Amino acid sequence: MTNEALQAVERINELLDEVERLRQEWKRSREIIESARQMRTAADGYISALEDANKALAEYVNGAQEEMQRLQKVNKEIARAAEVMAQISKTLE
Repeated sequence: MTNEALQAVERINELLDEVERLRQEWKRSREIIESARQMRTAADGYISALEDANKALAEYVNGAQEEMQRLQKVNKEIARAAEVMAQISKTLE
């Protein structure tokens, strides 16, 4: 995994922790919140944290896909080099 991928995973974990914290806070506070406006503020924070986690996860997936594409190109180059080496080996025999 690249450093960027590891950072993305760490960010996702942080965001998921924040989502869980806000969910717990919302659960605790929903019974004591007196106004709909306060409830909406708590719910908006939860939704925003979920959206941030979803965005970070999408960025990580995109990064992983890019890395896989890069590795596939490298593997193709290695395979071509192996073919050339095999042909050279045959001509040297």
